[in-house]
Amino acid sequence: MTASISPRKETAATQAFWEGLLETNALPPNISAIPELLFVEEPSKAASSSSGTILVPVSCRIELSSNQLTLQMLGPAGDPRSIAFEDVDCIDRPDSHTGVVDLDIRASAGAGAASAATKPERLRLVAPDEHAASALVAAINLPDRVAPGCTLGGSPLP
Repeated sequence: MTASISPRKETAATQAFWEGLLETNALPPNISAIPELLFVEEPSKAASSSSGTILVPVSCRIELSSNQLTLQMLGPAGDPRSIAFEDVDCIDRPDSHTGVVDLDIRASAGAGAASAATKPERLRLVAPDEHAASALVAAINLPDRVAPGCTLGGSPLP
């Protein structure tokens, strides 16, 4: 005689299976899925070079728990550079069909009141393709997004 499983137990077992599968394949918490390899051009280095643009490979990571973009130069360049999302003044895609993303970064608040009058630093990131660049922009903007179903602040409609 074969034992039959009630539909409720089968549904719960199936749901537990899928939840377990999704948990094992998920990203670590507070890490966003973006391209890990980017190329960066810093104007200070490009201006000193007479042979045009120099792109340096970097490992990129966005940490949503601390709202920071971390860039680690892939070469003998020192410590990683962490950029707080609040210090990103502007994100620009000069040509939407390439992987170029320009960030205007203002000096951090610890630099003093004089930093407010200075021009933001331009940091150019080059992703492998257009989709990777879009993922990068979306991940940087994630903390400022309104969740689906949420309402923006303001007075309710009559």
